[in-house]
Amino acid sequence: MTYDYTLEELRSLGTRSQALQDSLKRNPGPVALKEIQHDVPLSRTERIAYLDTQRGKYPIPGPIPDVVHEKDVYIDYEDTKIQVRVYSPTGQVSNAATGCFPVIVLMHEGGFILGDISDEQHNARLFVSSFDCIVLNVEYMLAPENAFPNAHLSCYRVIEAVCGAPEYFHPLADPALGLILGGSSAGGNLSLILAHHARQQGLRSPVTGVWLGVPFVFPQEKVPSKYKSLYHSGSTRDDPIIDPGENEAGFKGMLAASQIKDLDSPLLSPFSSKLYPPTKENNGEHLAPLAKAFIQAAGVDPLRDHAIIYAKALEEDWKAEVELIVYGGYGHMFWTNWPLLDESKKFWRDSVRGMGWLLGQEAKSSASF
Repeated sequence: MTYDYTLEELRSLGTRSQALQDSLKRNPGPVALKEIQHDVPLSRTERIAYLDTQRGKYPIPGPIPDVVHEKDVYIDYEDTKIQVRVYSPTGQVSNAATGCFPVIVLMHEGGFILGDISDEQHNARLFVSSFDCIVLNVEYMLAPENAFPNAHLSCYRVIEAVCGAPEYFHPLADPALGLILGGSSAGGNLSLILAHHARQQGLRSPVTGVWLGVPFVFPQEKVPSKYKSLYHSGSTRDDPIIDPGENEAGFKGMLAASQIKDLDSPLLSPFSSKLYPPTKENNGEHLAPLAKAFIQAAGVDPLRDHAIIYAKALEEDWKAEVELIVYGGYGHMFWTNWPLLDESKKFWRDSVRGMGWLLGQEAKSSASF
């Protein structure tokens, strides 16, 4: 499938829907990106407080211990330990067909400076209640306290650990049956980047799929020349969550807060000169196939064209399987911030369908909402 949009179609996708407009009148949403860098601790506190008012409206508003069991484990990383919350089917002895379950690793949003595992707890419960799988939810290292690339490398340490000793996480975890990386915004960046990184490093169990919600894919300096004509959303100033600022000053501030100095790092963008364009050295048959991708983007989001361009590059340049959905008229992380919107419910239904495609499973009937 080729993801080509005319300028007229992009303008339509980037116009706020009436449903979003009405929701904003009742609920303006959380702190915007442009305000975050002035006081990171306060922004973290305010963001958590806001999301706590919304999570009770999610399809799965809290723990479901009769269906999903939750426990915490810890993985050594440098001089600290990374918390990982493990979600598994309650009372499940084994999968009748394989004896074990594939693994999904989730990494939260927050621009590399905000967020925690509570951001992905709903999705973890949703996926375990919908499929035969084990989900790991990673409390990775945040900036500015931990400079780039600690967020990426602390997540990768967890991925290496589950591939090396899956039984430590759960006796039925087996990433050889499937290893999916997923997350939204910064979590989407972590997921797609670590899929490339794992491929280059020869990870014991190859990454087989990535689930990407409104992902950050590149700094504007790294848009490939062949796709520059497709990049328009970076100048969008109508998103209720992200205002990129003039010449993407907001994004540059986010990168600066994470102490990201090398914009060509392969741990920042798949369009690093070390990964792109694909060559025999960085994309040859000696490497595992690049994981297939299910991508969900938002039309008003300044990151919209990150998703569109990456989907095209996956399909045309890396020859990977990809499905992209763009929710026209809605903004960055709309489903978590305005969960009662009909489009938010559709987003979650699509997420379940997409994860089923990545896992090669049909969702259980109990997953409908």
